[in-house]
Amino acid sequence: MFNSKLKKELESKSLEVTEYKGLIAALDRSMAIIEFGLDGKVIRANDNFLSVMGYRADQIKEMSHRDFCTPVLVRSPKYEKFWSQLRSGEFVSGTFQRVDAKGQTVWLEASYNPILDREGKVSKGRQICFERNSEGHQRG
Repeated sequence: MFNSKLKKELESKSLEVTEYKGLIAALDRSMAIIEFGLDGKVIRANDNFLSVMGYRADQIKEMSHRDFCTPVLVRSPKYEKFWSQLRSGEFVSGTFQRVDAKGQTVWLEASYNPILDREGKVSKGRQICFERNSEGHQRG
């Protein structure tokens, strides 16, 4: 049986977990989200991301981050710097040109965030974004 101090601590942690779950659910409902391994391979993407980029979930299973980028970007030092920053634990944010399933340009306002494991090491990256139209306005 828990003593009252441990019971209060457990209740506090339980409330904290519930709040985090609510925050994650809210982001998942309102933003386009995709996760990548440190090698750039797609781990998962939510429905909003799939919709913005014109893919189905089964189509992205074997894809890599570079598949959403222009060939010019992928060959550039800027691209290598981007991955170096993410792998070292830095977030990267801004407006990014990407390529959708039809080969069309898509502009994303995005934040790429390193996700840490229990030891505090970067284990993957998560992009949270929304699409901008050609005039720079949010589309949704």
